[in-house]
Amino acid sequence: MAVYGEDDLQRRTYGSVSQAQGSNAAIDLDRDFPSTTSGSVPKTGIAPADALENTHPTYDDEVQKWRKYLDLYESNDIYRFIHRHLREDDAIWKRRIERGYYHNYVRSVVDIFTAFLFHAPIDRDPGQFADELDPIYKDADKNGSMWEIFWARVCTFAMVEGHVGVMVDMPPQEEATRIETEEDRKEADFRPYLTMLHAHQILDWETDRYGNFVWVKVEVMRSDEERSW
Repeated sequence: MAVYGEDDLQRRTYGSVSQAQGSNAAIDLDRDFPSTTSGSVPKTGIAPADALENTHPTYDDEVQKWRKYLDLYESNDIYRFIHRHLREDDAIWKRRIERGYYHNYVRSVVDIFTAFLFHAPIDRDPGQFADELDPIYKDADKNGSMWEIFWARVCTFAMVEGHVGVMVDMPPQEEATRIETEEDRKEADFRPYLTMLHAHQILDWETDRYGNFVWVKVEVMRSDEERSW
């Protein structure tokens, strides 16, 4: 898996509106999510089942900001950032929220940068690997996204959240599909595909002394087809 940030390319659900009091003049400096884990250390010697719930200290410190920036870009429940003044009663505060209107300049600015970076076609010469790479260029994520569209999306959310992940995976091989030769694999379109991971989906990780990932733990949503009770 690779992690891309702003330098490389250039939810947990919230409840009701936050009742934190104070000013929200600086959207990045308000204190509706104070960090309580700075200086924490990774847990060691824990059972495998408990390890699934463990998260990296950096994740604990930053995840609420990552989600906040994503919500601001997607205009998701942003009225929770309208705080109640110390001398303001609940009725007036709620009325202010009802009258609120969000001009989403976050999306406008980010989309302008992405559009500028991807405004011209990118020429590629896969050479002898054209047969292998052309299907990926046409459908990078096995969901119909062309290569340029997929990476434009990566660029967008890397600017919004500070970093995102890109996971390269292979689909599970169906028992009914027998792949014994290279020709069988091509006919079945059995190939790698890419998945973008938002910052809050990358829960825990470990790196070696050179900064390379030893392992990464990510959270992915189950598809509706796989839903069970």
